[in-house]
Amino acid sequence: MDRNQILYGLFPATEDEKNVVLRYQVERSIRQAPSSHDGRAVESLGVAARARFLQADSRVPIDGPVVEAAARIVSRDAPPREQARQIFDHLLDTMNYDSGGCTPERTHELGDLVVACDIKKGTCTEFHGLYVAHARALGIPARFAFGFNIPPKPEGQIAGYHCWSEIFLPGVGWFAVDVSEAWKRADPSERSFYFGNLDANRVQFTTGRDVSLVPPQHTGSVDRFIFPLAEMTGQRKDVGLTFSFRDIRRSDLKIEAP
Repeated sequence: MDRNQILYGLFPATEDEKNVVLRYQVERSIRQAPSSHDGRAVESLGVAARARFLQADSRVPIDGPVVEAAARIVSRDAPPREQARQIFDHLLDTMNYDSGGCTPERTHELGDLVVACDIKKGTCTEFHGLYVAHARALGIPARFAFGFNIPPKPEGQIAGYHCWSEIFLPGVGWFAVDVSEAWKRADPSERSFYFGNLDANRVQFTTGRDVSLVPPQHTGSVDRFIFPLAEMTGQRKDVGLTFSFRDIRRSDLKIEAP
């Protein structure tokens, strides 16, 4: 339902440090907002999927103080797309961005929506936790996307992850919303771009929260599956991560025969 695929490895017991290196070739492009008038076949959302994307996650409530703002600032008789835009504008107007980023060192402190509401500040994790919580509370199916921002330069390293959200709109399908990237733009038109569109400077790795893996992990569901998960003797272990990138020209791509 969340479209995730994982790499699973079983390592023999050893005192030596192990390195696991993964390489991907990715072609990135702008994701443009779908339109109900573009003539394409619109993805449907089944009963089970709709229920899943309307229910709470362990750290994303659909009732209580965190989502009370949705009832106050959203026009309940407005169409879902207009309601979604009202949530978007409300978060831009009331939240400040935490430039500390979503690094592995901070992962255990990220995602507390009560604190974010209190201090009116957060990373992309809190911005989109609030966005998804508000949308679901209003009956709009919503989900999380996790990946990494890729700076517009030839190569480099990435310190932390980036996340955004998607809502399901009738007659349109999945519609991307990136509130925290919009917050970084001063120009109103640039801000509006991120309601429905995504820039090409990103790579998505996983979808959803409270992820259960295959084979199942011993330490409970994973709140955000973006950093590696390691278990030893039934205990979760912290592992290091280095994420780097290098842009290559299309003419340099290595295309393997099928």
